[in-house]
Amino acid sequence: MSPQSPSEQPDGTHSLWEFFSRGVLNSALGEVSVQVTRVAGIVFLARQLEPSDFGLYRIVLIICAFAILINEAGMSEALIQRKMLHASHEATAWWISLLMGLVTAAVLYFGAPLVARLLIMPRLTEQLRLLTLPIILASISSTGGALLKRSFRFGAIALADSIAELSFFAVTIILLLCYKAPRWSLAGGLAAKTCVRAIVILASSRYVPRQLPRLSAAHDLAPFALSVWASGIIISFSSNADYFLVGRILGSSALGFYTIAWDLLRFIPDRLYIVVGRVSLPLFSQLQDNNSDLRRRYCDLVRETSRILLPLMTGLAIAAPQVIVTLYGERWAPAAEPLRVLALGLILVGIAIGTGPVYYAKGRPALDIFLHGARLVLIIAVLAVVAPMGLIAASIGMGMVEGTIAVAGQLMVNSIIELRIARLAEALAPGFRNALLAAASTQAGMLIAFEMGLPHGFLTLLVIGILPAITIGFVEMPRILKVTGFTGKSRANSPLTTLAASERQQS
Repeated sequence: MSPQSPSEQPDGTHSLWEFFSRGVLNSALGEVSVQVTRVAGIVFLARQLEPSDFGLYRIVLIICAFAILINEAGMSEALIQRKMLHASHEATAWWISLLMGLVTAAVLYFGAPLVARLLIMPRLTEQLRLLTLPIILASISSTGGALLKRSFRFGAIALADSIAELSFFAVTIILLLCYKAPRWSLAGGLAAKTCVRAIVILASSRYVPRQLPRLSAAHDLAPFALSVWASGIIISFSSNADYFLVGRILGSSALGFYTIAWDLLRFIPDRLYIVVGRVSLPLFSQLQDNNSDLRRRYCDLVRETSRILLPLMTGLAIAAPQVIVTLYGERWAPAAEPLRVLALGLILVGIAIGTGPVYYAKGRPALDIFLHGARLVLIIAVLAVVAPMGLIAASIGMGMVEGTIAVAGQLMVNSIIELRIARLAEALAPGFRNALLAAASTQAGMLIAFEMGLPHGFLTLLVIGILPAITIGFVEMPRILKVTGFTGKSRANSPLTTLAASERQQS
């Protein structure tokens, strides 16, 4: 039986937007706790470990994520997307994921030495073998996680993420300080994080299959799941090919600088995706047959995310040297310039945060296969030429690739849901306005800090950041007050309440 009861389903009483809003709130609360832990932990670890340690960890992290993706075989998204879901579908997805997990763990254990030789990173072998048990546990929990998302129970997902993140840093610090094993610290933390997240998901969903897999259920899920699976594999390759190429061509230390630049730059859009983007798939799936409502919700998503994303990333790119040296120390200063040149392409990626959910909601995951296949080809072609020239050249090339693919993906969404470019531009206008204000005020803050003779440090960041914070806060204050209901009008007239009422009337 599915853990999803009828009272938890979006219907005339509980509107889609209410479920969506609750999911965003739960994701946001969980993400705040995760990121407080993550930022503090990474700042500490960056001062204790070498850039080469982070470069090696990036490869381990990529392989772990890729193995988990293979385990799921597209079944999680198929369970979320399917309108009519039966117990046989859930059980079949669980058994398939378990079988794939066992096979993947075995392949990883025996294939680890070959991967280490190919990447010229001998330390990889034992660290990859450490992931076998976590990968099996993740495969067992994938169906329960999909059912939690389908029923908009994102509070449980957020709890799992928070506890897993705490486990990562607890184990990492114990290995680093108590056992004096810096080379094992990051890989050990990742293994603990993956295990703990799977265990919490299993406890929250309480899903255990009560029947064997059925061929008919597999036949129902297979077309969509296989498309998602193929798409996910290509996305995984295209999302991580640059790390492999930079590490292979420039070495693990250069990869460490590149990793820090990417991670800091992706911090904001990744947080937005976790808080909002992943909640969009179940919402958009419910609206998949209504392009008018889907266009409206998609534009709402673009408008609200761009208001936050564009100014924050613009300010980060301008103040990159001060931010990196203050957070991570002088040894990480070479990551500042790669961050700046990567920024433009990633801003465009962040704007298109809802494109993937639209593809999946409309039952067209094959578009991701095409889009990320093109991205993979471009990455290999561009980095093969420019990466030997150095880290800055590689970063410029990646920024161009990211921007090109983001624009192409957005044009595909415009075609699918019949969204006019003028309407999209209208949704983006507040974000671009805020970006211009952030650029001017951040630059002014840097000049003030320079005139005051402040060295790198948190006081300098405070001086640089306070002016853009005041500027954007002043411009957005009417919007903030309106959304929270603290205006002259009652909270009943706030946007979320109005949207929820509209959903109920349509139901």
